Amino acid sequence: MPILTQARFPRLWLVFQYVIGGTTDKQRLCLEDYEGQRSVLEVGCSAGNIADAFRRIDGVNYVGVDIDPAAIALAKKRFAGKANFRFVCQDFLEFVRGPERFDYILFAGVCHHMPDSQCTEVLDAASAATAEGARIVVVDAVVPEPQDSWFLHTFVKLERGKHLRTARELETLLGGLRAFEVREARTRFVNATPLGFPRCARFGVYVLEKRKGPT
Repeated sequence: MPILTQARFPRLWLVFQYVIGGTTDKQRLCLEDYEGQRSVLEVGCSAGNIADAFRRIDGVNYVGVDIDPAAIALAKKRFAGKANFRFVCQDFLEFVRGPERFDYILFAGVCHHMPDSQCTEVLDAASAATAEGARIVVVDAVVPEPQDSWFLHTFVKLERGKHLRTARELETLLGGLRAFEVREARTRFVNATPLGFPRCARFGVYVLEKRKGPT
C-alpha cells in the first residue's frame, strides 16, 4: 500500500500535489473551458486542490463531492468562512438524486481511478445534475505517447490509478456515453512544479454536451 495517500495523510498529500504533483497546471486546465458559470460542481474534489482555482472568481458557488471523509474534512477546514464553497462527503450517485443543478460540472483526475463500466455510470449520472446549457468537462491523466520524454514515462509510474488510458481510449469511452457526447477533445502537458518545469504528464481535456432527445 502506498504510504502517502489523501486518505491517510490528506494535508501532506495536498502539499505534495502542490510542490511536485502538477496542481498549478491542473488548475489551469480545469479553467480553460470555464466561461463564468456561477454554479460549479466538482466530482471527486479531494481536499480542494482544484477548488482553489475558483477562489479567485467573484460570485461563483462551488460544491465539491468526494467519498473520502479525511479529504472532505480537510477541504472544509481550508475553506472555512467561505460561504460560497461547500464540500460534501457522499457517493456521487446518491448526490445527484438531490434537487441541485449546476452550470459547470468538472471531473478532474477521477476517470483513471475507475473501470470503464463504473466510469460511464458516474459520468452519465451527471445528467441529473445539469442545468440548461450546462458544460461538463473531463480533465484526466493519459498514457504518455511513444515520442514523449523518458521523464514522462517514468513519472507516470507514480500514478496510483489502475485504469490509466490513452487519450484515444478515453475519448472513445466518453464517446459511448448515453447522456453526453464529446464536443471537443485535446491533450495538454502538465508541469510538475509551480515554476513551469519539468514537464511530467499528459492530460486529456474533454468538453461534453448533453445528447439531444431522450437518453
